[in-house]
Amino acid sequence: MIVVSLVRMAFQALIANKLRSGLTLLGVIIGVTSVMTIISALEGMMDAIASDLERLGPATFIATTLGGVVTSDEQWHEMLKRKALDLEAVRDIEAGCNLCDKVSPRTNSWARVKYGNKSLRGVRVAGSTSSLIEIVDIEVAQGRFHSAEDDAHRRQVVFIGDFIRETFFEGIDPLNKELNVSGKKYTVIGVGKKQGAIFGENRDNYIMIPLSTHLKQFGQPRKNLAFFIKALSVEQLKEAIDQVRVILRSRRHVPFDKPDDFSILTADELLSALNNVTRIFRLGLVGISSISLVVGGIVVMN
Repeated sequence: MIVVSLVRMAFQALIANKLRSGLTLLGVIIGVTSVMTIISALEGMMDAIASDLERLGPATFIATTLGGVVTSDEQWHEMLKRKALDLEAVRDIEAGCNLCDKVSPRTNSWARVKYGNKSLRGVRVAGSTSSLIEIVDIEVAQGRFHSAEDDAHRRQVVFIGDFIRETFFEGIDPLNKELNVSGKKYTVIGVGKKQGAIFGENRDNYIMIPLSTHLKQFGQPRKNLAFFIKALSVEQLKEAIDQVRVILRSRRHVPFDKPDDFSILTADELLSALNNVTRIFRLGLVGISSISLVVGGIVVMN
């Protein structure tokens, strides 16, 4: 009976103070919604990053001078001072790393792409060897990726992202159409599967061409050259990384008492570093959004 009386009194108080009750309820709803929205957004973002990193595969790693998660200005300035990788190192890795299955150098440039009377600026143009598709899980929606023959003969063929397809070829078959890439004509041979956006960056706004063709049009790569390397197996990944590290340190004349002047990254390391960075943002954002819950609770107590 006491419980029933208390419940009845509570409802009577709510009805008697409609505005106060409504404002309190609104504060609690806003607080709960904001907490749930922020947590869902963060988890969705991390899932998208994890899914993207899984494309590297468990036996794949990347050697680069500009890469990884930077947490301070000192780290960023140190990276900028590093000497760039050179393509000749690929031959040394292929010859000296007996635990490496495949090696594919990749570089990026930016270009204006045109088709008919439509054009796009700031399109990422990636140049790589044909073996990249065997190292990184590049999903093909239409056509094919460029081949070793395309690279050997410097053919002007292009594999495009889904955003490029939507922009220039909506409703028509893009294969065998010609794109103008910074004044050069390229034949479309394939389309990548749609990936969507992350951190506001459209991951489908790219084109990929043979590395030899990229070098012919855009010149020798500088800081943005990276080596995508696949070990023979997951169990031999650590030893393969050690072999590549020794080769690169020797080529770059790094003293034995100095740290590497390059980075070697795996999917697990990147994901772990991103988790550490986002954990701080996650706690801060959830804490800020929880203020409305605290305010609502104070009003309820009053």
